[in-house]
Amino acid sequence: MMKYITYYLSVFVVLIIIFPMLIVKGCSVNNVKPPDITEEEESPRVSVKLLVKRENRVEEMELEEYLRGVVAAEMPAAFETEALKAQAVAARSYAYAKITSQEKKDEHPDVDLCSEATCCQAWISRDEAYKKWGLISAYFYWNKIIRAVNETRGMILTYNGMPICPLYHANGGGRTEDATEVWAGEYQPYHVSVESRGDETGKEYTSRVEISKKAFIERLRGRYGAFNIREEDLPEGLKIIDYTVGGRVRNIDVCGIVLKGTEFREIFSLKSANFRIEEKDEDTLEIITTGYGHGVGMSQRGAQFMAQNGSTYEEILKHYYTGVDITDINSLQ
Repeated sequence: MMKYITYYLSVFVVLIIIFPMLIVKGCSVNNVKPPDITEEEESPRVSVKLLVKRENRVEEMELEEYLRGVVAAEMPAAFETEALKAQAVAARSYAYAKITSQEKKDEHPDVDLCSEATCCQAWISRDEAYKKWGLISAYFYWNKIIRAVNETRGMILTYNGMPICPLYHANGGGRTEDATEVWAGEYQPYHVSVESRGDETGKEYTSRVEISKKAFIERLRGRYGAFNIREEDLPEGLKIIDYTVGGRVRNIDVCGIVLKGTEFREIFSLKSANFRIEEKDEDTLEIITTGYGHGVGMSQRGAQFMAQNGSTYEEILKHYYTGVDITDINSLQ
């Protein structure tokens, strides 16, 4: 009798557990059509003319549809729903400001936005999102993003009744930055430095770049030409002069030449202008950075921390964007 029980149990395990696992393992997002998802249908309010740079094509779509691709590209879908909602409102506000602006970017004067984060906002299609997340998580994540977009439908950030163009970044390093510290003359009362709790919980909080002293000098000379600096001058010849209100390097003395911290960050492709420099060995420097991004506006990691601790998307946004209101687009038209 035990022999038959063992046999049937083995068959059960194979059919119910192992066989489905093998099927899933053998499948890929490339050959599995994403499941149809019921999405809220509503008359288009605002359309977006988007340049999909990686495919060099222009696509026109409704703003709320566009936002799904932005949230999927800009923030980890595993984040809390309230953090994703905050991201959706910030992204909608940014897009609306660009769509309604009379000034178009020189890089793409015939469209509203492009799909690259270095220029506008990152955007990916649903198929690209499914490939990024994998077969098991894709359906759940996409539904989660739809919810975040739909439950904030039409909501944007305004200051004194006017739409704003809010910025955001991956990790504030404990404190966000005044816009004027990053872009001279760009004072915006809603883009001022605030505390950003929970940034240290992200793996992107700290990063390190190792560079030989020779390569360090070559980078500087490649940017500025003749540069009176020798390997034996490093690291003693590198002195941070002052810091911004957000704790990033404002100015650094490089062997007698003063560079802005933002310039230094660009030259050495650092994740943040919040950095310090150490000598790793006789031939190598190590640059340690805190935070990820320009630091202006909402810290996505900080938004996640606030959401995990019970904050609503409205509370998150009003913390990171000083003095703003959350307004329905329809009330502005």
